[in-house]
Amino acid sequence: TVRFTALYDTGNELTDPVTGEGVLVAEASALAPLLDTDAKLLERDPLDSFQELADLPLLRGRLRLLPCGCVTGSGSLLLLLRPDEVRVDGRKSGVSVAVSRAELSADGLYQALISE
Repeated sequence: TVRFTALYDTGNELTDPVTGEGVLVAEASALAPLLDTDAKLLERDPLDSFQELADLPLLRGRLRLLPCGCVTGSGSLLLLLRPDEVRVDGRKSGVSVAVSRAELSADGLYQALISE
């Protein structure tokens, strides 16, 4: 289990292509406690670390690559994982979780972005 602060981002239109549900984008450092010694794999390029992460018992069958773009038009891939459960403001949410290798908040006030 990990806890972190997420900012509601009305511009976040990412959806899980398999479920059609929204995607919470979380910093790799916020998710690192889930993986202990393997946490550094979250900070590598998704194409380089995908297979190693997909072979971990905790992530087996839960990991995909998610193509995404940003406001500048540039595209990339994010690791996308389907957790057992996500709670937002204490309520269950059906979102998947994408891993951001970049810091999302320069001042550290939040570690994730979620759509409304």
